[in-house]
Amino acid sequence: PKPQNPAIQIIIISYASDFQTQKSTHKLGLELAITGNSAGVGLWNFKNAAKMETTAETFPVWETQPVAIDTSNLEYKFIMYDEHGNLEWEDG
Repeated sequence: PKPQNPAIQIIIISYASDFQTQKSTHKLGLELAITGNSAGVGLWNFKNAAKMETTAETFPVWETQPVAIDTSNLEYKFIMYDEHGNLEWEDG
């Protein structure tokens, strides 16, 4: 179904991983997510962030499942995390 607000669009977020933090660059064993000021990417709450996936064939490109986000004033950051819940937020 099409969202009622024209600023809300259903998209797949794609990201070529050159993700870096002060601690590390993206490496095997870490997962990637995106969060921000739109409900579709979790409203800055990691637990509700849009998880991203990659495969051996598509790495370093990561993609979300389709998400509905308000694109009129979107702010976001990428997050690396591990199975223990340790987080590293994108710099900047």
